[in-house]
Amino acid sequence: RKGMPETALRKLTELERLVRPATLVDRAKAIVLTSYGSGLDVTDGDEEDDLRHYERAEAHAQELGELVAADTAAFETLLPLLVENRQGRQGRFGFGLAKGTDDPAGMWRMLSAAFVSASPSARSVQVLNGFLGGLNERDKPMFERLLDEASADQALSEWLPLLQTSVKLDRRGCERLLLSLAQGKASIEMYQFLAYGSVTSEL
Repeated sequence: RKGMPETALRKLTELERLVRPATLVDRAKAIVLTSYGSGLDVTDGDEEDDLRHYERAEAHAQELGELVAADTAAFETLLPLLVENRQGRQGRFGFGLAKGTDDPAGMWRMLSAAFVSASPSARSVQVLNGFLGGLNERDKPMFERLLDEASADQALSEWLPLLQTSVKLDRRGCERLLLSLAQGKASIEMYQFLAYGSVTSEL
């Protein structure tokens, strides 16, 4: 934009205003459910802050999660899309949901039910992991309880190793994983995700 004639800049600004998503649902779809590799993003051009593009987009996703958490209609509309296997920003959005909801346990039930209802080949745990990460910061006892319940749930138990990666491993998490191994509900391939990132950095 630097060096652009004032008239052209005004026209560009007006065009951006017209094409930007207007509703909360549309904004969430555009920012949260957009692939990282899809090219231009609705956050492109927001140069007034000094965050890198990726960080701006992640911050937008969390903010939208907090807003959607307070809007039942928007949440119910987006819910089936959030658990689909697509590359997007569902993780940070889920983090925002956990921060913004007045009923974390109830929202977790809705998220996990939508996940279980989705086609097995189309499921993604990104939003669940993000929600658990946000909940861990907000209410750690509830976080531990929900993961314990997931480890005993017939449908969620096979995803327990991946759900556990929502936070850094501690003694409680290790005990939960050892129990999962003993029960044999999750495939051994699921445990490979524990090697990624910094999940085990505090052991």
